[in-house]
Amino acid sequence: MTTAQHDAIRSGLGEPEAEGVDPASAVLAWSVAAETLIDEAVAGASVEELRSRARQLRDILDPVGAENRFQERYEKRSLRTWIDQHGQHHGHIVFDDEMALWLRSTFAAALRPRRGGPRFISDADRAAAKELSDDPRSNEQLEYDLFVDLIRAGALANASDVFGARQPGVRIVMVGDAEGPRDPIGRLIKTGHAEDGG
Repeated sequence: MTTAQHDAIRSGLGEPEAEGVDPASAVLAWSVAAETLIDEAVAGASVEELRSRARQLRDILDPVGAENRFQERYEKRSLRTWIDQHGQHHGHIVFDDEMALWLRSTFAAALRPRRGGPRFISDADRAAAKELSDDPRSNEQLEYDLFVDLIRAGALANASDVFGARQPGVRIVMVGDAEGPRDPIGRLIKTGHAEDGG
């Protein structure tokens, strides 16, 4: 396991604490989670995967804390713009969780042909995919242009005018069963999946 993997697990899991749970049980639950993540690291999980997975496990082990962390991220959302000394305009956005997921889903749908997405069946779809693949702009430039187009279109049109039949969106599906698996503290585990609606 690398230092970066260790740091991803450590920062993602945080300290063992869960509201309404005795400290010994919390330490045990965090230990089991850490061992699981170490196994995933040894099996070759990337730093990004480990960081994401550690946060997921922390949220499962500490649902009250998860709600608080979600709210804190939501409260930090912001947009800041400025002009540098050369007259170049800049922007910095801090996204809340849902808008970040929506925007990433939108970019992923738009850039699928360049990122190895699904193959297209109709001639028109294949032609559009080829045109996008041959576009000389970088993916970052395409994302910028799409972002600006979304803002312009949103100011002028309805969602159906902008997106057609397939409106990008995010849906969270929670899967759980009263007889399902439980965490080391005994709470029912539910899994949330973000589904790309676009």
